[in-house]
Amino acid sequence: MLKNKRKIEFSNDELNLMIYVLNDFRSKILKENKYTDAINDVIRILKNKTKVDKYELGVMINALVEKKKTINIKNADTTKINNLLTNLLQIYEYWQT
Repeated sequence: MLKNKRKIEFSNDELNLMIYVLNDFRSKILKENKYTDAINDVIRILKNKTKVDKYELGVMINALVEKKKTINIKNADTTKINNLLTNLLQIYEYWQT
């Protein structure tokens, strides 16, 4: 299977937020007794600053959406998550063309 991988540049704050959100998402999935292999792979990829494919980008987007839902319930500020989510969705849409 041919994978089209691209490098996504994150600021230090964005990278820390993304890893935090993925770890949170991983904990949620573990509580549901589901496999976390895809999330583990994405965390490893981000820590090693390697390229991601569209599937891995989708995992990041899903994690951000889940975190945003949790934050919205608490009526907390979602500005940082919204900005990162918007950027990743733009990249995802670009890959669709």
